[in-house]
Amino acid sequence: MSKKKSILKSIKAPDALQKKLALFFTWLLSHKVKVGGMLFAFVVIYGGVLTVQHYMKKQSLVLSSELAAIDELYEEELTATNKQREEITKKMELIEKAMTAAATSDEKTKDGKQPPVSPFDPAKLKEKMELEKKLSEIKENHQGSLIKYQEFYKGHKKDVVGAAAAFKSAMILLKDNDYTNAKLIFEGVRKDFADHPFYSVQSLLNLSAILEQEGSFEESLKLLDEALTKAPKEIKAQVLLAKARLEYLSKQNTKAATTIEEIVKNHGESEEAKKAKALKVLVN
Repeated sequence: MSKKKSILKSIKAPDALQKKLALFFTWLLSHKVKVGGMLFAFVVIYGGVLTVQHYMKKQSLVLSSELAAIDELYEEELTATNKQREEITKKMELIEKAMTAAATSDEKTKDGKQPPVSPFDPAKLKEKMELEKKLSEIKENHQGSLIKYQEFYKGHKKDVVGAAAAFKSAMILLKDNDYTNAKLIFEGVRKDFADHPFYSVQSLLNLSAILEQEGSFEESLKLLDEALTKAPKEIKAQVLLAKARLEYLSKQNTKAATTIEEIVKNHGESEEAKKAKALKVLVN
């Protein structure tokens, strides 16, 4: 990997805070409470910290319990997929073990020939290749939970647990490379939570990431500019870093340098500032 690609990859990677927030999102979905913070990430894990406040009424507990039931279905679907992978992996391990044993064995059969399983046994090699192909073709199937997440969101569009369900369904769609429908969900959350800085900004960031993936850098930058007008202080540096990186990728080095300077000047102690300094090496 070239130095340039290595730097860009490190800038896109989640920092320690973002990893903690990803765990926080998991905690949110596994506990039967509703809180004022939630996280989903596409390509880059965009994070933010909002004070946990109100949202602790009886209705919230009921809604979160409903959402937790859908999460359990999602986990069951994931477990089924992992079981398929484990079964194939075990078969592959047995073949590899037999081939390794044959390769290191000096034993001969009664007629003086090599053991029936050799490291170059065409049948075993073919079987292993077929298993590898099957393993690569296994995809997570979350159609059941996807439908339920989407139905839950439709019924609770003004409630933060509804937003949590929406982001979860978008994650499933993105895993299936269904960018079109994922965008529709983020657009919905963007509209339904226009007055909620955290969810509004998270939707804009994810929409921006999808547009970047599609090569629409100009439109992606417009969404980041909108996100900056709404971003709470705690996540502003992350939005700025996404903008600086995209400005660099779209060959707007002067603008990228200005954005980097803003990050370093106003968020000098943040993880984003460290990544911005690394990006500066490429910009200059």
